[in-house]
Amino acid sequence: MKSRNKKFKGWSVEHGVMMGRRGHLWRSMWLSGPGIAWMTLLLVCPLAVITWMSFMDRGPNGEIVARFTFDNFALLGGKGPFGYDPSHLEVFVRSIFVGGVTTCACVLAALPLAFFMVALPNRLQRVALIMIAIPLWTNVLFRTYAWQILLAPDGLLLTPFVKVGLMEPGQHIYPGWRALMIGMVGCYLPFMVVPVYTSVKQIDWTSGDIARDLGADKMTAFTNAILPQIQPGLMAGIIFVFLPATGQFVIPNLLGGGKTFVLGNALEQEFVVTHNWPLGAAYSVFMLAFVAAGLLLHTRMTRNRQEREPMVL
Repeated sequence: MKSRNKKFKGWSVEHGVMMGRRGHLWRSMWLSGPGIAWMTLLLVCPLAVITWMSFMDRGPNGEIVARFTFDNFALLGGKGPFGYDPSHLEVFVRSIFVGGVTTCACVLAALPLAFFMVALPNRLQRVALIMIAIPLWTNVLFRTYAWQILLAPDGLLLTPFVKVGLMEPGQHIYPGWRALMIGMVGCYLPFMVVPVYTSVKQIDWTSGDIARDLGADKMTAFTNAILPQIQPGLMAGIIFVFLPATGQFVIPNLLGGGKTFVLGNALEQEFVVTHNWPLGAAYSVFMLAFVAAGLLLHTRMTRNRQEREPMVL
């Protein structure tokens, strides 16, 4: 009996067919093989090429020289030909700052908007979701050009401020940091609103009522009973906004007017203008490593929080 069990160890019956490890392997290859091959060709292989290129050297005419070196990453860290040069490091700091401010502004705008949408009737909720998704139907380039028109000195947004005396006639905020942040928030706000709205719609409001009955004020009840329930959607929105916002190119280039040199501008300069592809690849690898570390930290924190929370039956 023991030998029989040992013989069929690892076997299982699926859809009336007895299948072993080799059968499972072949079925997995048939089902997931095309997808894995597609992802390998379009994602893994380009990342491998970019990583390899970041450790190569640049020739006198801009060609890639197959000579292993860490000089590209040393430049990003501040090592310049004449001593310490923080210009490359400032690009990352500025990009993370733009992404962080954009994410915080989107969170502050998405929370009240999501609660307002949930309070609407179901028919109006669908209309509100469509209105939020309408800007995503157009290209980001067209939307950025529209912000240029709206933020002009005689644009629709600034004219009321001029009439009430809050701004001088002819004063403009485009190009500059204020126009950049308005354009960034306007572009990425839908990516924050939708996951937050999904979490708010699933809130168990009785937990907030119980906290109020136990003597908690409104803010305490919100932070301890309501906010943890919308945290999954909030974290998803933060990831959806922060990651692309740090590498945005079109909005800083058009609304910043060249005054805000961020990661997207640096990549364009290295790959298109100066043809220093190894340094541009180092920019990309450094930012990918930063993003991967952030996602890994978020996953670990989420896992630890789930392990600490008791199971409610």
